[in-house]
Amino acid sequence: MFLSTPKEELQMKSMQYFEQALEEDQAPGHPKHLESMLGKAKVFEKQKKYDQALEALSEVAIQNQNFFPALLEKTKIHMVNGDWEQALESV
Repeated sequence: MFLSTPKEELQMKSMQYFEQALEEDQAPGHPKHLESMLGKAKVFEKQKKYDQALEALSEVAIQNQNFFPALLEKTKIHMVNGDWEQALESV
């Protein structure tokens, strides 16, 4: 609910929830929680922090190699940035 709001302070509240889920999910050799990582990337995207969104999505793509939505989200962010070469590479 907080993620869909245009108010940045509420978006940051959702970021706190994602961070908390990631901290609780930390175990050696255990991949990070997929939905929390995607949520963080979406918050960064809404705040126009595209480099941080790409970083989170890259981590998701590395940990979940057969999860294509992460690659699609990366492609979308590259397109928003006008980085067409990287968009094509992500596809």
